Amino acid sequence: MNLLESTIASGHKILLFSQFTSMLSILEEALREKGIPYYLIEGSTKKEDRLRQVKAFNHDDTPVFLIS
Repeated sequence: MNLLESTIASGHKILLFSQFTSMLSILEEALREKGIPYYLIEGSTKKEDRLRQVKAFNHDDTPVFLIS
């Protein structure tokens, strides 16, 4: 979380990949607790939702994208 917070503070966006959805759940909870906005794509995410989230991430200020 320290690395994520310092990277976000520097104005960078983060793509965070994990093959373990359980790890993404842990990160998701930590981001929620810190009030850090994020997007999440897992295997069950519908194609339309994936495209919507990717477009939004590229155009808004959401700093973190969690991807499985």
